[in-house]
Amino acid sequence: MADAAFLAWCKQHGITSHGVQPGFVAAGWRGVIATQHIEPGTEVMCVPQQLLMSVMSARRDVQLSLVLQHHQLSSNQILAIHLLHEASKFPASFWQPYLQQLPRHFTTLMAWPQQAIQQLQLPHACEAAASAGDKARSEWQGARAALQELGLARKWCSWPAYCWAASCVLSRTMYHPDDPPCGCLTPLGDLHNYAPPPAPYTPDVVAAAQQLVANQQQQQQQQGQQQQQHRLQQQHVSPRCVEAKEQEMQQQQQQQQQQQQQQQVSGVLHQQQAERRQHADAACCNGSAAVCSCSCSSAATGTAVANRSEGCSDEAAGDAAIQLTAAGGVLYAVGAASNSGDAADAAADAGATAAGCGAADAVEAGVASGNTAAAAAAAAAAAAAGAAGESGAAAAAAAGASGAAAAAGGGDAADAAGDAGGAAADGGAVGDAAGDAGDAALCGDGHFDAAAGAYKIVARRSYAPGDQIFLCYGRHPNLDLLELYGFLLHDNPHETALLPLQLLQQALQQAQQQQQGERQWRRQQQKPGQGAILEVAAADCYVHVSGQPSWQLLQALRLAAATPAELKSTSHLALCGEPISACSERIALASLEAACSMQLAGLETTLGEDEGLLCKLSMAPQAAAAATDESLQANSCGSCVGEGGVLDQAAAAGRGEQLAAAQQAAAAAAAAAGCAEPPAAAQQAAVTGDRQQQEAECAELAVAWRVCYKRSLTRCLQLCQRALSVLAGAGAGSGAVAGSCKPTRGVSQRV
Repeated sequence: MADAAFLAWCKQHGITSHGVQPGFVAAGWRGVIATQHIEPGTEVMCVPQQLLMSVMSARRDVQLSLVLQHHQLSSNQILAIHLLHEASKFPASFWQPYLQQLPRHFTTLMAWPQQAIQQLQLPHACEAAASAGDKARSEWQGARAALQELGLARKWCSWPAYCWAASCVLSRTMYHPDDPPCGCLTPLGDLHNYAPPPAPYTPDVVAAAQQLVANQQQQQQQQGQQQQQHRLQQQHVSPRCVEAKEQEMQQQQQQQQQQQQQQQVSGVLHQQQAERRQHADAACCNGSAAVCSCSCSSAATGTAVANRSEGCSDEAAGDAAIQLTAAGGVLYAVGAASNSGDAADAAADAGATAAGCGAADAVEAGVASGNTAAAAAAAAAAAAAGAAGESGAAAAAAAGASGAAAAAGGGDAADAAGDAGGAAADGGAVGDAAGDAGDAALCGDGHFDAAAGAYKIVARRSYAPGDQIFLCYGRHPNLDLLELYGFLLHDNPHETALLPLQLLQQALQQAQQQQQGERQWRRQQQKPGQGAILEVAAADCYVHVSGQPSWQLLQALRLAAATPAELKSTSHLALCGEPISACSERIALASLEAACSMQLAGLETTLGEDEGLLCKLSMAPQAAAAATDESLQANSCGSCVGEGGVLDQAAAAGRGEQLAAAQQAAAAAAAAAGCAEPPAAAQQAAVTGDRQQQEAECAELAVAWRVCYKRSLTRCLQLCQRALSVLAGAGAGSGAVAGSCKPTRGVSQRV
């Protein structure tokens, strides 16, 4: 829990909170915790403008504003001077309860000692840390005159004091529209810890290799089938003979189908004639069956239907009902469906067919497919259309028959349509869920409300009681987090591992030489403009924490590995994020694998050694922290509780309340005694303890950063090996994927 005096000061001056309170947490040591269920969009904290420390509040100080008129300073310098000026007023400063809560020291890169910088091992990381320190010292040199003109004590004008103030400004300010470069210090609001935004979309070299192999195998299969057909045609007959043979076979098939249909019709007619002979009675004959003849009159009227009498047996009733139509000049025999469900399905099929291609075509399609019920329904529609004399009416009648049959035949079609509609609705729900998941990934944000005159913090996702409320500062790799805020995340989705451009160029040449062969590679290098050149910015030569390369790096490797012919015809594939060819993809992945291997081999320690060292540092007793604890119990006037172990956050949270209680008791005793400055011995002990603890934390952070860096390169190495094994494994059975990249004459790859 935070200092009770500080919370009382916040409440007294109008800071309001909804369902949250500050407290000690495992991740970040101090943070803001939910005390009730919080919905997305809830305003969890509101800080009035008069409590914000910013350039505007600095200019409201009469003494400071007069000094600032004589110096050209940046916003960061002004706010750092403002912070030191208020800290020197202890306990008379208006912000004294807030200043007492600030960390005693920071681990931003500008505050790193030289030994910790060297433990980063990577040149670009060491340069970033050294550059941050040099920039801060340059700003301090420019601000020293203003600090001295304010009449501050010597210790407040020193580099350690300014480094503390500049780190506080850099790591704890929040965006303010009136001063975007610097922002403002927000009491109580700056206790919110950081959570990164969702991970970026990265390439997948293994999936790309698998897709490339699948496409090539499909192409090879198609080419093999075409070549086989071509060989067979050349062995037997000429193309004209083949075409004539195919036409002859089609005509024979059509004739056979017509003969079968005529035989079916004639068989039914013979059966009916036999029945008529048995029933000599003309009335019985007229009542039992209506003979449909294939005459000109029947062709003119359209159809004639012969129906069984109701008194016939089940076997006779199950026989095919005769329906003759002159559609298209062909006589069709159609059987009745065996049950109502089949009839409904058949009618639906007939309706769909008739609606698409006409009633006559629907009848023919029903007969050809063996669906007699469908042909019957279509024939009925054709009859109605013949009476109307319009082909459009035939389609309408067929569609109407199909709809009626579907309605009478059960709910299967309706259920299927309902399922399809439900699936479409589910698809929309999935899209909405994906959008909600993306929105929920953002933790929260803060903004200055000019109308309300306050800084407001809003939760962007739901929180349960006991959850820590996070803010999102943007996308930052671990090196940026160290420079700006003084911490890193082991599972940072935006972590990147930078590779030197020269190393990638060297690895690319070696991969081309190995894949293409020594002789061909040297001949290509002698041609002007044919050498492999990696055209990519140095800042884009990195791999993600997952091991996948950046889009820019992968694109540049693929283009550099492609042949001139491939660049002319298929270079657009690389611009779309796809492989150009199997050969160029092997060269690109082999060069990336070699670059990662050479980079890891060139470092002073291995990944296993660093992980063991990091484990020892996190498990070792914090001697410097213990010394700081004793100094805090002696006196804490003019400062605040120190941050706990950087990596052992759980242990820091465990002892956080004890440290805070000791500090608050010491501060209260000093204030009661009227002590504005600690004794010299206690002050020196506090400074020494802080320095030792800071050096230990910076060294631990350096080891942790290079562990994250080496893990990213190791993952990239493994992914490249997997992708290359996919290409090589598929090539074992097909020569187009495996083997050397030597082109053949006339064709790029032999099938």
